[in-house]
Amino acid sequence: MPLNADRSAALAAFSVASWDGDELTCALRERRPEPIILRPLTIAHSGVRASVPFFILEEEIDLLEDAVGSLAASGR
Repeated sequence: MPLNADRSAALAAFSVASWDGDELTCALRERRPEPIILRPLTIAHSGVRASVPFFILEEEIDLLEDAVGSLAASGR
């Protein structure tokens, strides 16, 4: 694990209106935002936790952002 904060991984938690954590996680996994690991949040909030690895390209983060934006715009 990197000791320098600039070289470490991150966790990001978020939700999308009208989606529960399990559904949102499944829908995002279908869009394959690899290498980001997605897990549903079900205890305190209904959403998703994204584990962003140390070695990742900005383009891979953009894929997740696009997928979340697309699902949010769908309005279900």
